[in-house]
Amino acid sequence: MASQADLWLQIRPGTDAALALGMMKIIIDEGLYDRDFVTKWCYGFDQLKQRVKEYPLSKVSEITWIPAEKILQAARDYATIKPAVLHRRVAIEHNINSTQTCRSFAILIALTGNIDVPGGNLLQSPMQTMRRLNVPPDIAAKRLGAKRLSINIGSRGTHALCCGSSIS
Repeated sequence: MASQADLWLQIRPGTDAALALGMMKIIIDEGLYDRDFVTKWCYGFDQLKQRVKEYPLSKVSEITWIPAEKILQAARDYATIKPAVLHRRVAIEHNINSTQTCRSFAILIALTGNIDVPGGNLLQSPMQTMRRLNVPPDIAAKRLGAKRLSINIGSRGTHALCCGSSIS
């Protein structure tokens, strides 16, 4: 697959979160993030801006073994080519920091507004899953935060996303 890629980031194993944080820094510093989406749907953005300051391009390049110019190009391309999909496979979940790595990928998707849009990362609706499982609506409504935090309800509902700062 790498031979077919326009840009191949041959990453040092286990350093995906550092790459994502470095890409976030570039996207934020250059104002390439989706301001409307971030303003409307994300919280913790100011804390995130502070957190990513710890990941300058030179440091991320050293950590990941990816040349700085490739990281810069990847961040700019992902943030500006619309729509875009950030696709990951199970390999990153086999590392010690997998929860934070998955969270950092979700934040990248949110920062760029590539969530639940045609051609972007789509969300599966838990309500659709509940319907397939024949969960009665009154039971589904009892799900924790069902009314206050309608997370992943798809294009017919709302989204509550966190661009939080607890990435390690």
